[in-house]
Amino acid sequence: MRFQNLASEKVKITQVISLNIIYFSKFYTKLNDLEFTTIRRYDRYKAGQVYNVFLKQKNNKRFLFAAKLLRKEKKIINKIDTNFLLKDTDCKDRQESIDLINSFYRNEIDSEKEKLTILYFKKLVDKINTLNTSKPAVVFI
Repeated sequence: MRFQNLASEKVKITQVISLNIIYFSKFYTKLNDLEFTTIRRYDRYKAGQVYNVFLKQKNNKRFLFAAKLLRKEKKIINKIDTNFLLKDTDCKDRQESIDLINSFYRNEIDSEKEKLTILYFKKLVDKINTLNTSKPAVVFI
């Protein structure tokens, strides 16, 4: 990874160059954490890759930060721990979490057979929690 304009001062990250993108439909509480997960139906992501994380609502896309996909695992939704589901989805009960996940897809997930992919990310650059400077930096990945 190569950094420009970083030197020894704390800088605000204004742009991350990466071809990989992952979208979130709302700003989930988990996105405040250094490490976070997301549950996806389709396995389109590669461990070890860096992803630009965007908030996508209607026609508006907003860059949040860059994160590295540390690992991924496949699980049937009925085998995912309830507390894990609730934290991942910001829901109050298990059924609400399952309903939310199903709402992102045209066809309902078979909760007894279909394996979902759990992605484990770690933030690399955080645009939201920036430090005191006006000098921009660009991170090349």
